[in-house]
Amino acid sequence: MDSTDRRSQRSKLRRRLWCGAVASLALLALPLMAAETTKPSAEVERALKERAEVFWQAKVREDYATQYSLLEPKIRRQLSLSDYIKQQGPVQYLTASVDAVNVDEAQGSVTVRIRFNVKLGSLVNLQNQEKTFQDAWVRRSGEWYRLFPQG
Repeated sequence: MDSTDRRSQRSKLRRRLWCGAVASLALLALPLMAAETTKPSAEVERALKERAEVFWQAKVREDYATQYSLLEPKIRRQLSLSDYIKQQGPVQYLTASVDAVNVDEAQGSVTVRIRFNVKLGSLVNLQNQEKTFQDAWVRRSGEWYRLFPQG
């Protein structure tokens, strides 16, 4: 075997090793890429939906203590229950339903559909109105909490 053949074989060997190294790195990266694109578990989504439903049913029942308990802990440290109650506006919630859930790691949003009246004094200004909107939630220590205030 002459030196040209040996160089050619070494060159082929280097290419094979290089291709093998690149393929190995690509295979190592696959689980990382899959982890980034993994859909949240159904259990995490279900937990958010359940907590949001409890919150919005408490709005319908005017159960301020339950609503307050589902607010983010940081907010509860800054805002007392009585101050939370004082901030409630003239809206009377008739019905509420959580129609969809979207989770992105520790952030979540739910699509809420409400039916409501607006009362100002003894007058009812808007009756039986319906609105659908996004409600923001955050997960802390495995539990979902509603962000407050929301625009």
